[in-house]
Amino acid sequence: MVKCCHFYQMPLLFGNMITSEDIAKLAHLARIDVPENEVEKLAKDMSGILEYVSEVSTAVKELGDEAPVVGEWHNVFRADEPAHEPGEYSKEILANAPATEGGYLKVKKILA
Repeated sequence: MVKCCHFYQMPLLFGNMITSEDIAKLAHLARIDVPENEVEKLAKDMSGILEYVSEVSTAVKELGDEAPVVGEWHNVFRADEPAHEPGEYSKEILANAPATEGGYLKVKKILA
């Protein structure tokens, strides 16, 4: 199992202050339209979020080795194995189908 890294070890991309130009550039890169009257508010909100993250990461850094670990990574998926033998339920499925042909379900043609 791999230990998950502490979130404070991830670098901040913009420092603590987001400018209106940063918001405009992000909006352009994300291909979203941000009205001019919302750009300044978004810059202020994003700066506040980054300031909070900075405070939290400073507090966690001060804890040193006592910093909480988020958890361990593990595979949550089951092994890719057949759930049943091929053809095990074919007869029952085909018996309940409105139309069959050659061991297959018969459906309307939808593509030319």
